Amino acid sequence: MKLWHDALFLPLGVVAAGLGYNLYRRVAEAIEPSQIPHSGSNGALAAPAAAPLRRAVLPMQPRIAVVELFGPIHGGARITDYVNLLEGLRGDKRVRSVVLEIDSPGGSAPASDYLYRTLSRLASQKPVIAFIRGAGASGAYMVSCAATKIVALPTAIVGSIGVISISPVMKDLLGRIGIDMTVTKSGPYKDMGAFYREATDEERKKQEELITQFYDNFVELVARSRNMSVDTVRTYATGEVYTGKQAKEHGLIDEIGDMETALDLAAQLGDVPRRVFYARPKRPMFQRLFSRFSSSLVEEISVDLERRLGSHVYYRSAPN
Repeated sequence: MKLWHDALFLPLGVVAAGLGYNLYRRVAEAIEPSQIPHSGSNGALAAPAAAPLRRAVLPMQPRIAVVELFGPIHGGARITDYVNLLEGLRGDKRVRSVVLEIDSPGGSAPASDYLYRTLSRLASQKPVIAFIRGAGASGAYMVSCAATKIVALPTAIVGSIGVISISPVMKDLLGRIGIDMTVTKSGPYKDMGAFYREATDEERKKQEELITQFYDNFVELVARSRNMSVDTVRTYATGEVYTGKQAKEHGLIDEIGDMETALDLAAQLGDVPRRVFYARPKRPMFQRLFSRFSSSLVEEISVDLERRLGSHVYYRSAPN
């Protein structure tokens, strides 16, 4: 009986702790959102006694949403969560402006384009400030171009405007371990980019044409978003990265600053007090409790295998 009790107690205890934390988080979200002091203040956080009840009494108080875009940009569920989050902010009347905090090397070309288009729709209705705190490279820089304004730290990494396609060739490895591939295909290019053979000259030519189309799309997007000529953007679209200071000199960003600068701009352009909350994709409670580590591990492994064994086009800086 004791063994059964011990076996049951652990999961019930974990679930209870999760329920308690979830209840606490919901209560915390129901009270006044985080009040971040204005950059001109002395940095002290004033918390009036009535503050916890303020949101319940005035649920439509305007606010600034902060969305974090960290890590590589890949397709799948993660991008869907971001798209749903941004679309939700677009329809939320309480949200008057949005700050997108970026620290990403970029990633999948379609996923980056999808985020760019979604953020563009949001920015067409509300001010969006992109704040590049670490890396805003390649596809992540593409996403930032959808914002109303781009702010970056002077030491941030910005740019890497370009495209890269990676196709691992494992023909020799397969031969050494005694594996032969038999392929039946409907057309000559059906297995173009396959890892079990070298590409033909014609396939390389077609791949280069495809990369050129992705590249031209990226350059034209930056030129349109930054009010620059296509020729000017091409001079910077060599795949190299720039510091935030250099990016400002080249016209790739609008301001040098930090999160305070971004929040000031968001408050000014949105005509809203600096009432800030962090908007993150919602996940079921059990997923938050039990799968934070496992889902991240599975995602990283699956993405790595997909990247290593397939042919993909990236808006990102040097995948490894």
